Amino acid sequence: MNLRRALTTNVAMVLAAALLAGASPVTAAEVAVSPTDILFEKDHLGKTAKGERLVYRLQRSVSEPKLLGPSFSDDITLSVRDVTPEGARNVDVVVFTGDRQRDTRAIDGLTGNPVLVFYLDRAVSNFAMLGGGNKAYLKNQFRIALRSTAKVEAVKATYDGKEIDAYRVTVVPYAYDKNKAKMQGYENARFELVVSEAVPGHLVEMNQDFTNTQPTAPRLEERIALSRTEKAQ
Repeated sequence: MNLRRALTTNVAMVLAAALLAGASPVTAAEVAVSPTDILFEKDHLGKTAKGERLVYRLQRSVSEPKLLGPSFSDDITLSVRDVTPEGARNVDVVVFTGDRQRDTRAIDGLTGNPVLVFYLDRAVSNFAMLGGGNKAYLKNQFRIALRSTAKVEAVKATYDGKEIDAYRVTVVPYAYDKNKAKMQGYENARFELVVSEAVPGHLVEMNQDFTNTQPTAPRLEERIALSRTEKAQ
């Protein structure tokens, strides 16, 4: 399944954050790597085995719970149900636990990580809630920004107690939008994704920072990060 197609058809899935230290830049220079290649063209699930689970932690922090809903932390689990003869993965995705838990989503034939699609879809939904706007328009502008204005840096990240090489993709998709004056001051919303081939599923952490131009405006931050891997019981 091609994640470009998944994004355009609005497929949403899962994720979460806990044990990973934030990535730090090792060079001020941008690298000659395409953000879209890193995010959409790599075999993210190639190092995962049948029966393996990737557990992500989502942390949501809000300044005004009455307007934006409560802050919370919860898990997103991606379980590899099978590996096809072609090397694709059939997976089950469970978003959240307990009262928040959504129905299990079974997806077959994947090479990309569906948690990325969940993050991107959630990023657009969060922006629409705060800044307003049509979700289809916002999603298209986000996609254009990933191709045209997103930046990539080589960074060091920490996973499982070890320092690893990674890339950080940073995008501010609405800063130069022709409609930014209508975005309630959230046009500088910033999105960062840290990706490494050294990590199962490639996704180290993904952040959303909705800072407003007005200091008293509601603030929202979300972080999704790989918490642990485990074998299915």
